[in-house]
Amino acid sequence: MEHEMEDVLGRLAEAIDRVLDNDRLARFQPSEVAVTFELGWHLRELFGNEWDVNGEYDRLGEDEKALQYPGRPPRKPTNRIRPDIIVHIMGERNNLLVVEAKLHGNNNYAYDDWKLRGMTWQEGEYGYFVGVHLVFFIAARRLASCTVYTNGEVDEAWTGWLQEKYLED
Repeated sequence: MEHEMEDVLGRLAEAIDRVLDNDRLARFQPSEVAVTFELGWHLRELFGNEWDVNGEYDRLGEDEKALQYPGRPPRKPTNRIRPDIIVHIMGERNNLLVVEAKLHGNNNYAYDDWKLRGMTWQEGEYGYFVGVHLVFFIAARRLASCTVYTNGEVDEAWTGWLQEKYLED
């Protein structure tokens, strides 16, 4: 199935906008789990008729989701993974979008980077069309950083496209 990157990232951007516009999130500054739940909720609205949207999804068919990809950070003792949000079709190898998110101030990105590289690697078990790493600065109602991954690598062009929308000069 052919996907349009601008459509996929455009829907993600709309969901990000909705999260950043949420007055209560900005006021109370909840945990990462609450922010990713909110993002997933909006992604479900934007993708839900065509795709399954799941948070912390840990299944690959009947098995537990695991990733075989080189360079796993040493602090993680297992290959088991639980992506923050995925957009896919359950039961098929039809994987569209994987999102890993952090809150501003949490600079522990190595595991997220490894996971996004491995999950977007087209020769790997998952082959997600695109992966995105987001760092939310909820109090400031903006992203502190965003990185786009395609085929196991940082995609500079699409990262720049997304950064233009969210990062201050």
